[in-house]
Amino acid sequence: MSIKPDYSFEREGIPLPEWLLRLVDDEPKTRELAGKVLHAMMLGLPSSDTDLSNMDPIPDTAGQMERFKDALQIAVNSIGFDTGKFISMLCAGLLALTDDWRERYKKNNEQWEELCQRLVDKMSIATDDATRKRAADRLFKALCASIKRDWCDEDAKAFSNSLLMYQFIFSFLDTAFLAAPEALQLILENPKRSHYALQAISRIGPAAIAFAPSLLEKMDQIAKKEHNYIDNEIADALASIGKGNREIVDAVIERLENSDQRVRSTAALALSKMGTNVAGRTDIILAKLGPITFDGTDYYWCIIDALASVGRHDKHTRQTIIDFARPRPAKLEALPDYPQYTQDKTMVERGYAINAMCYFIDYPNECIPVLIDAIETFEEFDPDEMYVGPAARVARVLEAFGPSAAPAAKFLAAKLEKKGDFPKAILKALAAIGPAAHDVLATLEQFRIESADEEPLADLNTTEPDEIMDPVGWTIKQIMNK
Repeated sequence: MSIKPDYSFEREGIPLPEWLLRLVDDEPKTRELAGKVLHAMMLGLPSSDTDLSNMDPIPDTAGQMERFKDALQIAVNSIGFDTGKFISMLCAGLLALTDDWRERYKKNNEQWEELCQRLVDKMSIATDDATRKRAADRLFKALCASIKRDWCDEDAKAFSNSLLMYQFIFSFLDTAFLAAPEALQLILENPKRSHYALQAISRIGPAAIAFAPSLLEKMDQIAKKEHNYIDNEIADALASIGKGNREIVDAVIERLENSDQRVRSTAALALSKMGTNVAGRTDIILAKLGPITFDGTDYYWCIIDALASVGRHDKHTRQTIIDFARPRPAKLEALPDYPQYTQDKTMVERGYAINAMCYFIDYPNECIPVLIDAIETFEEFDPDEMYVGPAARVARVLEAFGPSAAPAAKFLAAKLEKKGDFPKAILKALAAIGPAAHDVLATLEQFRIESADEEPLADLNTTEPDEIMDPVGWTIKQIMNK
């Protein structure tokens, strides 16, 4: 007998608000049961032990997660629910459970590494095949035991269910955290868990303005870090709470002159996320960014991005970015960490300028010809950009222009080919162009046949293709239907 999905927010006669309180209970067994129930509730399963192979139909987990988020917001903000207490216990529990899990993993890992090293040493000094084989067999069994202890042990699974739901619920909430801001501050100050708080502040937005001093302090502390990277989450949080706030914008502008390039770049990234909503400080920002735009530092792409985002309606700024996106003579430089290899600095500058042109969608006449040229003349230097096919960087920017990018459609379609990485980026760009790309339909239809690998193709006149299962068919339909 098939099992039906359960999309209700009441289990065992107990409503969602009560299960939330049980999740943060002092008693571990109560927390573990609540974790299992809430996990099932979030996915639309009758229970966390339900075998999906016995379900008909398969639950709409994506839709249920959205419904669960909405129900969660209603529950924690409902009359009679002690939101402040719940948030305080949720934050404290998240810290405790993640630390506990870390210690469990660390202990297991240390035991595994010690045993592994002993067995590897034994194999390396063994003088006969039989001894080596026994050691190898023990090593394999030890590995299986380690995996089982991490993922198959019932106590571990119950524990991980609780931790998983703490993390999910934390990531679904926003303004409810303001019922206990001191609890969120506690997580913000935890060096290993602060990302949870930074993401929550980003979701809350301007209502979390009280956290501004802490965020600015965290930005300043980047200069004291041993690592050499910027902090995107600090930039996100500051931009979210500080858009249009003159005091915050001025504080971020001040950090554009910091002696540490990581602080400067993080500040620039925050401004790029604010866009044009910078409390009337556009001219000041452009004046400060302009001289350091192409200074060759590791993160000058942040400066370029901020310049383009804040100055998108300034003709001189647009021209500066667009000119850097054009072909220019190569400038070969040795890579700092791999001096035996060289990189064309011109292509790096062009790549970052092309990215920044996504902010200029109101000016297609200035941008589209340059982007069309880049389809042929730009040589990708970042392997991550190649996973979604040829001309991916340019295609992604053209996608942002939508129908205005119609003149580029035939040049994009000319890059469709079966070999190499599948051209997802080009297909998404053509879909965004829509009916204005009708001239490339024949090319798309032929590519759909060539890339089908003898799989039967659905009739597009009678079916709506899935974007994942039939991306070329889906693209064709976007052009035909919009």
